[in-house]
Amino acid sequence: MSKKQSSAQQDGGKQPTEQNKGRQHEDSIQSNQKAKANQQDTIIQSNQKAKAKPGNPGAELTLSQDPNPLEEKIIALEGTISELQELLKRVHADFDNYKKHVEKERENIIRMANQDLMLGLVDIQENFRRALDSQCKEEDLKGGVALIQKQLDKLLNDSGLEPMDLLGRQFDPNLHEAVLQVEGESEGEIMQVIQQGYMLNGKVIRTPRVAVARGKDDHEDANIVNKIDENRTEMKENSNEDTKNEKTDEVKEDPNVQDNN
Repeated sequence: MSKKQSSAQQDGGKQPTEQNKGRQHEDSIQSNQKAKANQQDTIIQSNQKAKAKPGNPGAELTLSQDPNPLEEKIIALEGTISELQELLKRVHADFDNYKKHVEKERENIIRMANQDLMLGLVDIQENFRRALDSQCKEEDLKGGVALIQKQLDKLLNDSGLEPMDLLGRQFDPNLHEAVLQVEGESEGEIMQVIQQGYMLNGKVIRTPRVAVARGKDDHEDANIVNKIDENRTEMKENSNEDTKNEKTDEVKEDPNVQDNN
């Protein structure tokens, strides 16, 4: 056999061996990739099952050496959502407790708002009793009652109650109630106070009833006259209603009337 033939046979024997090695290497790479993919799928499925059973100890599994970034973000966001839900529950409970506390404090303030006024009235009441129980001259008694009246006026004034300044003022239908018209120098001027009016902290709480000037020329203000007529009519209706109610009460209380019926 020649040297060329011997060399060809040796080359022919080495070539199949190198091809086999290449195929084995490719098969090994593919099998490793499949194994990694199967391992990741298994871990994801295991994590999903563990989330479905939160009370199962040891259910949490770690990801493989190459974790899925999207899965990590989902897990982190779910944890954040859970924390925020718990925080919201606590804030809601604290706010409910705060509302109850404020409402209770408000009720206490309303209930005890007149405490100082009541204490002042108690002092005045005791002074009246002392005046009535005292055996003194009439002049001394009047002087004592006058002092008690000053004490009462001061207490009411300190509480925000003020009598309205009316005499000489111009009649205002929004603030005053005209019940009479009298002769006067200036038309619409308040000449007489029939019932004193009062203001509490700048707001009218009792409308005054006044007599208003007609004027020298006997010219009557239509608004004032109409207001007076309305007030007179209302007063008559109230008086008639009171009389009617008194008669009805007398009939109900009379036993003879009930027997006849």
